[in-house]
Amino acid sequence: MNNKIGNVQKCPNCGAPYVPGTKKSPECGHVFQNVGVVSSAQNFSEGINKLSDREEIKCYINNFPIPSAKDDLLEFITSMAARRSGMANPYEDAYRAKLNESINKAKLYFPDDPQFAPLIKRYTKLSFENLPSLVKMFVIFGALGILALIAQCAGLS
Repeated sequence: MNNKIGNVQKCPNCGAPYVPGTKKSPECGHVFQNVGVVSSAQNFSEGINKLSDREEIKCYINNFPIPSAKDDLLEFITSMAARRSGMANPYEDAYRAKLNESINKAKLYFPDDPQFAPLIKRYTKLSFENLPSLVKMFVIFGALGILALIAQCAGLS
């Protein structure tokens, strides 16, 4: 019994299989041209351009499905990152939330992928849980030291 999942992409020059989204053959170095545009980012742009009501646009951003395919997800993250910033962007919060969702999906689906690593690093919010143990220790002892200093100063008054 053969369970094939997905399509195997092969280089037109040497026939070597490659991961979709690759720009050149891993075997012969042939550069792939006419690589089709990824559909999710394109569908998102086309859909949002049809809307004019502010609440409809926010709803569209919030409810648009995040792609699972590697190429689509890479392009989608890049698109959300670019759209979230801008002068007086009224949808910045919605784009930021969608970017965070996309990054979380990338962490889940592609945790060790070198193409996602810089995006995950760049767009993962700094949180106390992500800090190294030594930094946590300095933060805790620093806060305790400040509290002790305040208590000492209050006692001297």
